[in-house]
Formats: sequence, C-alpha cells, structure tokens
Amino acid sequence: MDETTCLWYMVPSPLYAKEKPYHIFEPLPPGFKAGNLAFEPGPPQNITNARGRIAEYTLQENGFAFGTRSLPDHVNWDNEAEISAKYIPDVKEFLSEMLSPHLRKAGSKNVLQDPSGDRMVKISPAFIVHVDQSPAGVLDRIRRLYGRLADELIQGRRVQVFTVWRPLVDVVEDLPLALCDGRTVRQTDLVEVEFVNSDCVRRSYMVQHSKDFQFHYLGRMTKNEVCVFKVFDSADVDCKWVPHAAFEHTNLPGGLSPRESIEVRLLVLSPEIG
Repeated sequence: MDETTCLWYMVPSPLYAKEKPYHIFEPLPPGFKAGNLAFEPGPPQNITNARGRIAEYTLQENGFAFGTRSLPDHVNWDNEAEISAKYIPDVKEFLSEMLSPHLRKAGSKNVLQDPSGDRMVKISPAFIVHVDQSPAGVLDRIRRLYGRLADELIQGRRVQVFTVWRPLVDVVEDLPLALCDGRTVRQTDLVEVEFVNSDCVRRSYMVQHSKDFQFHYLGRMTKNEVCVFKVFDSADVDCKWVPHAAFEHTNLPGGLSPRESIEVRLLVLSPEIG
C-alpha cells in the first residue's frame, strides 16, 4: 500500500551564496569545521507503491524502472573482488537488455563501462534525499578513471549514469528505497555538495524539498527484483536524474529483519540525441 511519511532534505541557507556546501570525512585539528550542511524532515508526503503496476515505470519517462533477475549464487557480498568477478558482468548484461530497445533506436551499440568503484559493496540505507553524482561529479569520475582519454571518450556522445540497486535479503520488510519521478525535479531543487576524502573530492547533489516531488517505491521488494534509476543524463530530456532515499514504514511491528542491499553504478555512452 502507499505510505505517508516525512523524508529528510537539505535546509536552504543564505550561507551557500558565499560558501560551498561541503563535508570533510577526514580527522581535523581542533577548531576546524567538518562541514556546513544541515538537514531536516520535510512535510508529510505520499510515497506511491509501485507493486501491481511495475510496467508503468520506464527509464525514459520516470527515470527509473523495475525488473526481475535472479541473484547470482555463491557470491561473498563482503568481498569486492568476488563482486567484480561474479556479479558485475551480470549487472552489465541486465542493464544492456533493459536499454536495448532505446539503444537500437539511437542507431548504435553502446559502450558500457563500470565507473562505480567504491560503490560495488553492500550499502546501508541512506535517509537523506540525494543524487549520487552531480554533472561535475560524473565528469570528475570519468577523468579519474580514464585520464587523458576521458574527453575523447565522451566527445559527441550522450553520457548517462545509472544505478542498479537490489536487495540482498529475501524480502525488504522495512527501509525500502523511495524514488522521485525525475520529471518533477527542477535544477533549482538541487544543491551541489563537495564530500572531501583524503584521496578525492566527490561532488553530489543534495535535495531541497519541493511540493511537486512525486515519490514511488516497490513494496516488499525481493532479492530477485532489481531497480534501475538515473544518476545523470547529458541529453536535453525532461528526466535527467532521480533523487532517492530510504524511509521507514509506519505502523510496523518491531523485530523485522534489517535491510541489506547492493548497488552498482554504470556509465553508458551512446550517440547524442539529434
């Protein structure tokens, strides 16, 4: 059934007109601020359950879609090497199949690579509405991966980044993933934030609340069901990215199994839309 809940959003601040929003994950000397971000729950909003009408959602129209795919056996989900060897090839094949009608229409077989790196691991639920990479963050990541070849690789091409997300438990009883219909998101709803680690700066979008947002989730999602959603699309389309967050079900008994999931981000390059 549908849910009514309060999702967490970034708090607007005049400070960001003169100071970049940021958070530093490394230890700092006394007196130095780790960041200037603030978050608060938004007003109650409806989260529509997609169960029973999965086919209505598409990557082109909504920015996200659902599919079925058996979870590969005998994978140690705490081992990145095993995930890379045994799971990533299956994810690439699944996404290629999901995109294939659209790619045939574009007139080219796509180049499909994996820029996910640090995301090929089990993840904990994230409760603040966000987009994993800003456009600048996508370009940063491509340049870190491909170096001097990066600009040549993407020149004249449509650049898309997708997240392939699925549970690792039999059934998600609580903390499902809420996905915002990309057509209801405006550029002004998004704030680029810099997350600083010792090895790099990651640029992502945090999201400020809008009454126009329309969120959806797949109730009691199983480990053989997969959600794919847009992180970025360079094309001039209505749906360029999908803000998302986990949320708690209302009126559920205690003692439910904790949610475990895995996500992989994939880079897709294709001819530009004419």
